[in-house]
Parts: sequence; structure tokens; C-alpha cells
Amino acid sequence: ARVVAVSDRYSLPSNSVNLLDLQTPALKGKLAMARPTAGTTGGHVAALYTVWGDAKADAFFRALHANDIKLLGGNGPVVILADADLTAAAEATASGCFANAGQICSSSERILVQSAVYDEFADRMVELARQVVIGDPRQQGVTMGRLNNLAVAETVAAPVADAKARGAQALIGGAPPPEMPSPLYFAPTGLANVSRDSLLNREETFGPVAPLIRAADDDDALAVALETRYGLVASVFT
Repeated sequence: ARVVAVSDRYSLPSNSVNLLDLQTPALKGKLAMARPTAGTTGGHVAALYTVWGDAKADAFFRALHANDIKLLGGNGPVVILADADLTAAAEATASGCFANAGQICSSSERILVQSAVYDEFADRMVELARQVVIGDPRQQGVTMGRLNNLAVAETVAAPVADAKARGAQALIGGAPPPEMPSPLYFAPTGLANVSRDSLLNREETFGPVAPLIRAADDDDALAVALETRYGLVASVFT
């Protein structure tokens, strides 16, 4: 919304910037995006469509403008190699998982841990998750608030359930805390033995979930890291 406001303030050509809500019924299934006409940009026509959203939003726009889309979704890997400083790696990774309840496109989404340090790293992540204080972020001492809306809550719960169905174990969390006043509060979650075919490895979760995927060695970690359509962010601890 701020990008659109700035474009209006500086009198950019009409339709240079469009903010579209895909939940609007009129936009679903039919969308005509106006482009600047020649002459309004000095005789050159330039168009770039930037999408914030999930795979459905990506597919929707690609069907219309296949060559103009950049997907700003994140399911980038966090790779923990055997020689990493596990204290620093766990603290940085946990911050990436639980800050803003995981509702950041560059959050720690897929955590690929080499087998030699997998159990120790998992223990450190669980301890850091226990330190998260969930509640109203306006209250002193609270470190993590709720999810934005019920739709987001559902997109967090579904891949967690999918991972469990495929053999993952919840080390901590995994559901809304029963003492919270709303299902929008989702507990800081750590999952062990997350499979490579799970939704957590394939799609953006956008919630406070730390899925730990085991990697045998450097080559295996690289192979898993590349199993994604997203390319917004990646990190390696070594």
C-alpha cells in the first residue's frame, strides 16, 4: 500500500503501480492488467509484476503474464553444517523462525541439519522455543504475538499436520496453545525428521515452525536446499 501511495505522490503514469487483492471475487479467474502506453515512459514500455503470496498466487499470475512475474515468497534453506557454531546457528535460526510469529518472507523455513550435529542442534532449538513468550505483543515480556488471520492459521496448521502424517515428530508445540484466547495464536513449533516430500519442505509455511530436515553430508544438504521453486533467501552456518 505504501508503494502505491508513493507512486501517487510523485505522479507516476497511470497504472504504473497496481495493488491487487486476489481475495476480491471480481479478480479471480479474470484479470486485465493495464500497461503504460508508449510515450508515457519516454517512448519505452516497461512492465514488472511483483507478487507477494503463495504458490496459488504465483500460478494465477503466471497464467496471465508468464514472463513478467517475480515471486517474492520464501521457503529458502537454512543449512547447518557439522562444523558450525551451534549456539550462534540455533539463536539466529530460532530468531528467523519465531520473529513476528514466522510471518516474514525471509523467515527460517527449511532447516537442513547435518546428521553429525542433528540431535544437538534440535535440542538447542527446543530450548530456544521454550523461551518464547506468546501472547499480546503490547504486553511487557511477550516476545511473539498471533497470526494475522484464520486463513494464515490454516496454512500453518495444514503443513504441520502433513509433516506428522509423513513421520515427523513434534519436539515442541505443533498446535494453538489451549490457554490462548484465539486459535490465531500458534505455539512455537519444532519438528524432527521432517521428510523431503512434506509440504514444509516444498511450500512456504509463514508461521512459527522450525522443520528440521536431516542431511547426510554437504552434498546431500545442497541437494535438499535446491528442492524448491523459491529463491528469496538462503543461509549456511559453517
